[in-house]
Amino acid sequence: MVAIPLKSGAYFSQSYIASAQRSINLYAEKNPEEIDPKFPVTQYVRPGLKLLASPPQMVAGRCLYRYTTGFLFAVTGQSVFYIDANYKYNLIGSLQSNRTTPVYMADNGVSAFVVDGSPQGYIITLPTAIAPNPVL
Repeated sequence: MVAIPLKSGAYFSQSYIASAQRSINLYAEKNPEEIDPKFPVTQYVRPGLKLLASPPQMVAGRCLYRYTTGFLFAVTGQSVFYIDANYKYNLIGSLQSNRTTPVYMADNGVSAFVVDGSPQGYIITLPTAIAPNPVL
């Protein structure tokens, strides 16, 4: 195989001829010039996106949060889910407000504080969050 000295990653140009190439799942790292490299850039392969799971309802995703202990939570529409190690969505509660604004979470390792732009906030306590359908 012929080595091609690529000088950068993917880019777009107004001209089809100038931007007909695509760089998919590659990470470009510039080689140090002081060592006189054979190629100016090294392209490292990176894994692509693979669909692991879909939420039970196809509504707007409002938050995806990784707890400091490693647990994963998601908010889609008004529903709050715990996503287990098998990527199964487990409903743990619902937000009271019917909004589409982003939801923000922060935790201290024991409980998470959840806000959605409404006057009320919510607390998720870790032991109850991983039980089936606890109340927020």
